[in-house]
Amino acid sequence: MSFVTPYIAGNFKISPKILAEPFLVSTPVGKTIIARWVYRNCPVMIFQKSTSADLVELETTDFDVIPSMDWL
Repeated sequence: MSFVTPYIAGNFKISPKILAEPFLVSTPVGKTIIARWVYRNCPVMIFQKSTSADLVELETTDFDVIPSMDWL
């Protein structure tokens, strides 16, 4: 699962979809955030490789994007 902040998601040209089942995410700084929205099939480029990802929006300013581990 990959995550994005509203600050970055505001630049997307697609609208988020509401998650069928919102869930809690615990952060390393001790906060708990409710994930409610997902941006489906977002174009993502990492090291000149283009792909798409579903990005779950988290209301925080502690990061911009967190790609899932299978991207690494």
